[in-house]
Amino acid sequence: MKYLILLIITNGFSYVASILLSHLYSAEQFGIIIGYITIANLISLLASLGIHEYSLRELSQNETPLDLSSILLSLVITAVLSLAWPLPNDQMKVVLFAVSFPSVLIAYSCVILKYRSRVIELALTQKIVNIYKVLLLLVTAILLFGFAQEINNPKAVTISNIIVLASVTAYFIYHIKKYKKYYNFKITNLGFKKKSLNYLISDLSYLFTYQAAILIMGQMGMNKAVATYSLSTLLLSSCGLLINALFNSMLLSNFYKLFSDNKEQAFSFVEKYIRYGIVAALPVTIILFFAVGLIYPLLFDTNKYPDLIRLTSLFVFPIVIKLLYSPIGMTMNLEAIIVFKNKVLIIVGALTVISTYFLSKSFGVEGALYAFGISELVILFAYIFGYNQLKKKETL
Repeated sequence: MKYLILLIITNGFSYVASILLSHLYSAEQFGIIIGYITIANLISLLASLGIHEYSLRELSQNETPLDLSSILLSLVITAVLSLAWPLPNDQMKVVLFAVSFPSVLIAYSCVILKYRSRVIELALTQKIVNIYKVLLLLVTAILLFGFAQEINNPKAVTISNIIVLASVTAYFIYHIKKYKKYYNFKITNLGFKKKSLNYLISDLSYLFTYQAAILIMGQMGMNKAVATYSLSTLLLSSCGLLINALFNSMLLSNFYKLFSDNKEQAFSFVEKYIRYGIVAALPVTIILFFAVGLIYPLLFDTNKYPDLIRLTSLFVFPIVIKLLYSPIGMTMNLEAIIVFKNKVLIIVGALTVISTYFLSKSFGVEGALYAFGISELVILFAYIFGYNQLKKKETL
C-alpha cells in the first residue's frame, strides 16, 4: 500500500508538468515536445534488448545473477541510437540521450528491487526517473521554443544534462555496491542474451500499441492532434502505471516463485486478482467518468483543447479493459507461453499501426482512440485464450 501511495504522489509530477506545458506552449509546440519524448522511450526499449525482464525471471526462478556486461551493452546501444537518430541539431541528440540513459539504468536496478520486494525503494527509484524525465521535458521545451534568453543556451543545456546524468550514474553505482551479490561482474557474451529477444519483441509491440498514434500523427505533421491525444491519455497512462506497478512490480516476482513451487497455487493466485478486477470494473468506470467531468475543466485550457474532456472520458474504457487482462499478463512471460504472447502483440501492434494510420487520417484523435480500444480488446480475448491453454498444459 505504501508503494502505491508513493507512486500516486510522485506520478503527480508528470501530470503537473503536462498541465504546465499545455498552458505555456501552443498545441502545435506541445505536440512536437511529446514526439521527442516518445522517440526517447523507443530508444530506451531498443537498447534494453529485453534483458532486464528476462533477468527478473531468471533471478526469481533460478537465482541467476544479473550480468553487468548486459547493462554496459545497453548503454552503448543507447548512445549509438541517440547520436544516429535524425534530429535538427546536436543539442537535441544530447537531450535524447539524456532522457534515454537513466531509463536503461533504472530498468536494470529495478530487477533487483522487484526480486527483493523492496517496494518503497522501487517506487522512489522509478519515480525519481520520471521526475528527471519531466525536468528534461522542460529542458527540451526550452531548447525547442525558448523560454528566456539566458536559459535558451546550448552550453547551459549540455551542462544541466551532464549534472543529472552524473547523478543517475552515482545512484546506480551505489545500488550495485548495495546489492553486489545479485550481480555478475564477469564479461559474458558481451552481455547479449538470445532468450531476452522475446521480451524485446513484447516491449516493442506494447510501445507501438500504446504510442502508435503519437508516432504516426507526428510523422504526418498532425502535431495539434498529438498534443490532444497525449493529454487525453494522461488518465489512461496514470491508471496504467498503477496497474502495472501492482502486477509487474509488486506481484510478478511472487507469481514466479509460486509457479516454480506449486503451479496450481500460482494459477489460483492469478485468478484471485482476475476476480478483484471484475468486481472493481464498474465502480472504477463511474468514478473516473465523474472525476474527468469535474476536475479537467479546472486544470486544462478547454478553449485550446475543446475535445479534451470528451476524449479523456472515452479513454476510461481501455483502462477497465487493462484492469481485466493485467492479472493474466503475469503469466505471459513464462517460457511456455511467451512465444504465443509475442505473436499476439506483434499482430496487435501491426493492427494498431494500420488502423491508427487510416482512422486518424479520417477522424483525427477520435480515430486513433478507436484503433487503440480495438487493440486492447484483442489483447484481452487473446490473453484469456492463452491463459486457459497454459493452465490446461501445466496442470495436467
